[in-house]
Amino acid sequence: SDWSSDVCSSDLPDQVIVIQLTPPVAPVVQIVSFNANGSVSLTATGTVGLAYSLHSTTNLAMGASNWTLLSTGLVSASPFTIIDATASNQTQQFYRFSVP
Repeated sequence: SDWSSDVCSSDLPDQVIVIQLTPPVAPVVQIVSFNANGSVSLTATGTVGLAYSLHSTTNLAMGASNWTLLSTGLVSASPFTIIDATASNQTQQFYRFSVP
C-alpha cells in the first residue's frame, strides 16, 4: 500500500501524526590552517553520512561557473579535515561546501 492510505487509515480516527522533514545542511568550515608546504587544511563539521562537495575559486566576482570541484565524499566523522594541496599556487582562495 502507499503511505497515504497507511497514514490516513480509518483505523486512526483520533490520532494526529506529525512528520518532520529536515533538509540536509552542508558542512560548515570551523578551522582553516595554513600548512608549511603551502597547502590549506579545512576542518569542518557536518552530519555523519551526508554526501558533500567542496568547491573553490580565486575570484568571487567571476560567478558560479568559475568554482572548481576539489572534493566529494561522505561525512564519516565530525569534525573532519580536507587538505587543499592546490592552494599553494594561489594568492587567495575561497571555499564552499554544498550537498547534492
